[in-house]
Amino acid sequence: MQRKLGFLSLLLVIMTAFACSPKYPKCDTDDHCKSNDKGVEDNKLFCVNGLCQQCKIDTDCGDPSFECNAGACDAIPEYCTSVDDCPGNQKCLNNRCAPECADDSECGSGKCSAGACVEETQQCAGDADCPDGTICKDGVCTSQSVSTGCSLENVLFEYDASGIRSVDKTTLQSNAECIKSGNLQVRIEGHADETGSNEYNMSLGEKRARAVYKYLRQLGVPKASMTTITYGEEKPACNSGSNCDSENRRVEFQLR
Repeated sequence: MQRKLGFLSLLLVIMTAFACSPKYPKCDTDDHCKSNDKGVEDNKLFCVNGLCQQCKIDTDCGDPSFECNAGACDAIPEYCTSVDDCPGNQKCLNNRCAPECADDSECGSGKCSAGACVEETQQCAGDADCPDGTICKDGVCTSQSVSTGCSLENVLFEYDASGIRSVDKTTLQSNAECIKSGNLQVRIEGHADETGSNEYNMSLGEKRARAVYKYLRQLGVPKASMTTITYGEEKPACNSGSNCDSENRRVEFQLR
């Protein structure tokens, strides 16, 4: 009889434990998330404030370029491992893209203007007053771009994506050769369609511009030849038509 009562007590404890286990995504411990098939499928293995989430701290994300924000692993904006990951004249500081300079002391013989080192402008009356490789334009010595007869073509992107499409790699190869052969200074402009919030589209435009910048760097385009900017949805290529959204998901090149 005593043995039977002991067995029933143990059975009652087990049944109570199962009955009290919270239903996913609710949880009391990490084990509730890790032992649930849906938790494993969603990669939500950590119990945070009573709910299964992707992470508690940054290291739970398993990738240094991601951080934990309110239980979700998000890509760190402006994350970098070297200066090549950063657009324009920015530098990589503590794994974040940062302005090239804060004051003139960081620019040697130049000066710091809007976070970038620039050479002091030289006044001129004609080309003879300027160093080799520059011309007199509007009273100031300016770098001379050589006309090569080539053109810089836009590239398009898939919906909600910033990856370079295979079909556009040939276009970017031609653009890279054009920039290098013509010693061009270009501004890489990232754009998005109007789907989503303005803030999200600004971020998406920046990701697209940076993706093109990094790809052109891999093709040998000098870092100093390029800057990036994002316009999000603010400058659509078109406003109506069946292909309008796809045309607005783009990167454009403008000469500086």
